[in-house]
Amino acid sequence: METSRLSRRGWFRAAATLGLAASGTAGFTFATESEKRRAKDVLDIGTRKQLFIDDRFIVESKGVGLELNRPDLQWENLLTAEKPWELGIACARGSICQHGGKTMLWYQAGEWDESRAIVLNTRRMCYAESMDGIHFTKPELGLIEFHGSKRNNIVTVGAEGHMFLDEHDTPDRRFKAIMDMRPNLKTLRWPPAEGVARHSIYLFSSPDGIHWTRSRNVVFPMYLGAEQSAIWDNRLDKWVLYLRAHRPHRCFGRVEIEAGRLHEPYPFQPLAGRRYDQPGEVTLTTELPIVMDRDERDPPGAQPYLMNAWKYPGAEDVYFAYVPMWYDARGRTPASDMLEVQLAISRDGIDWKRPWRHALISPGAPDYPEGGQVWPLMDPVIRNNQIWLYYLAQPERHMQGPQRSGVVRRAIWGLDRFVAAQAGPGSGHIVTPTLRFAGNTFAVNLDAGASGRLRVGVEKPNGQAIKGFSLDECHPVYGNGVALTVRWKGEANVQRLVGQPVRLRFVMRNAKLYSFQFLP
Repeated sequence: METSRLSRRGWFRAAATLGLAASGTAGFTFATESEKRRAKDVLDIGTRKQLFIDDRFIVESKGVGLELNRPDLQWENLLTAEKPWELGIACARGSICQHGGKTMLWYQAGEWDESRAIVLNTRRMCYAESMDGIHFTKPELGLIEFHGSKRNNIVTVGAEGHMFLDEHDTPDRRFKAIMDMRPNLKTLRWPPAEGVARHSIYLFSSPDGIHWTRSRNVVFPMYLGAEQSAIWDNRLDKWVLYLRAHRPHRCFGRVEIEAGRLHEPYPFQPLAGRRYDQPGEVTLTTELPIVMDRDERDPPGAQPYLMNAWKYPGAEDVYFAYVPMWYDARGRTPASDMLEVQLAISRDGIDWKRPWRHALISPGAPDYPEGGQVWPLMDPVIRNNQIWLYYLAQPERHMQGPQRSGVVRRAIWGLDRFVAAQAGPGSGHIVTPTLRFAGNTFAVNLDAGASGRLRVGVEKPNGQAIKGFSLDECHPVYGNGVALTVRWKGEANVQRLVGQPVRLRFVMRNAKLYSFQFLP
């Protein structure tokens, strides 16, 4: 297995000891889930939604397993590369954001040279928007000249990165971008790129996602490559950044940043004997704790290309990463040179697991638009009890070039429906650890169809059924819904059990149980 110079948790302890307070690591809790469970007999869940993404809420099971739930793929192309400035390659990378009733899309466009490399000074980020998230328009912004005209939708040139919304800053800086600057200043005419050295990482800010201003200082002194993930972690009240490292394969380190300080140099632990004053020459290796990497379960050539982390809203301690895994075919080891999207899960944003090593979104047949590469965009969008993950698909394999423009598609899940506690035709059950809750009613996110069903029993910590809430008194729950109410003897009110330590026993057949919640 690939290991860093310091273990992940050991690095955080060392960082606190070294006084790296700016990284926000001091006072961090390092207990594993099993240690937490042993140290605290009762899990206080209040009215917070709980997802079955791992075994946190399963201490006993029979006939029920945790299964990855793949999305519904929409075979569509939401954005066509048709403009002159898009005809080299477009829709190879990008970012998505929902703000002010609009879905905002930034996508990369560029041109190829005779050596099959993208010309650096043609790297453009273009902007499109949609009111329904499906039908996108490309407004004429009048910002950057292309072949003598500013009638285009280009917002940056000579830079690429992750655009995202920062609701913890002033309105004139509400949009941010972590940008890898790659300008060729001899031909580049864009004021924010003036005086920038090659492969310098800057923070950009904008009031509207269109007009961008560069920070004065370099925020990270190394070449990172591709897009970097930035998420607001409401557990910490801090930004968490996942920055790409090279060992030399791709992997990801983690750093925490206080609100309002994204424009300052990001803290890291310099390695003895290394120089960091040579822009474009030095890559991140283990200066930050490595939290996403390949391991011995991966086939040869595997490496995570992007992190694509997301703190799942509305649920307690749930982090997802939609990781495009690349299988590098260079060298003597046979591999596909293709990219697929895998799901990684975490309860704290530090310990990441990929329990299912098969694709959420797979590349298709060679003549399909996604025949070689699938690139999930950062930050899924929630609409009408659905989760839309936008992704870019390209027909060529990764090291094959020059490459054609990609297509923009959606992968759709129902709310919470990433992993299911699933039972087959035979009856199965799971039992939770001891819980303490608040709220008046109990609801489940369940797909039992017409043939399946679910019953829930509430028990004392010793397994004794509680009168009025036993399995025998529970009305079977049928059908498919994201918040189906559970009733006992026709009553849904569970208020008299509030504050008491209880266990939940779920008995099901032909059913998928995704989450549960005691509702206020």
